[in-house]
Amino acid sequence: MSNKNLIILIIGGLLIFSSLYVFTRPAIFEEWNFTETGQIGDTIGGITAPVINLIGAFLVYISFQEQIKANRIQMDALNEEKERNSNDRKFNNYHSLYDSIKSHLDNLEFIVQPKPILGSDNSLSTPNHIIFKGLNALNEYVLRIENSSHYYGEKYEVFGIFLSFQFILKSLIELDGVIELNIDKEEDKMFLKRNIKLMYGFFLKGFAERILKVYNSEEPYIKELKSLKDKLDEEYDV
Repeated sequence: MSNKNLIILIIGGLLIFSSLYVFTRPAIFEEWNFTETGQIGDTIGGITAPVINLIGAFLVYISFQEQIKANRIQMDALNEEKERNSNDRKFNNYHSLYDSIKSHLDNLEFIVQPKPILGSDNSLSTPNHIIFKGLNALNEYVLRIENSSHYYGEKYEVFGIFLSFQFILKSLIELDGVIELNIDKEEDKMFLKRNIKLMYGFFLKGFAERILKVYNSEEPYIKELKSLKDKLDEEYDV
């Protein structure tokens, strides 16, 4: 209850109780003489009833006003809760997408079949193939395209891991775009973009630069790789 409403209620109460004294005193003017009006209780009741009803109506009005305020506060709280849940849901969805890209990077495979080993009896034996995973897979792939002669005799396939690497860069760019458009909370947006920047700047950019140095820049796949790299460099200033 506001101070204004409280003051009005106190004044109304004082008027009711003071009327009991005022209306039982000898009349100052003849017109105010209520001695012939019947029982004094009926007289006071008849006089004070409108005041009491007015105060009662005012109290009902106050209660309605307070109920409206309470409803508004509750509605605002519900809207804030909905917005917070919506923001959390978006953040978790996009964080899951980031984790999915990271998982794809961790699960990269580069399979190498080592060159045969010549035995003392001039027989050739084939060693078991070696599987490199994650960043090690990328590193082994780049080492072999940089120094192919050094790994003469080994068997490995490079196009698959190249496409996977390109897919990861493209996924990071697409994720950055939807984060920029759909995440409203600045703190969540910066957290996700910082993770993308760390993944690209510390791990992927170096591999992209090394790959671009090896292949012909006019090849369509290499042009696309360079375009992806340039976009990420510009966005994250790395």
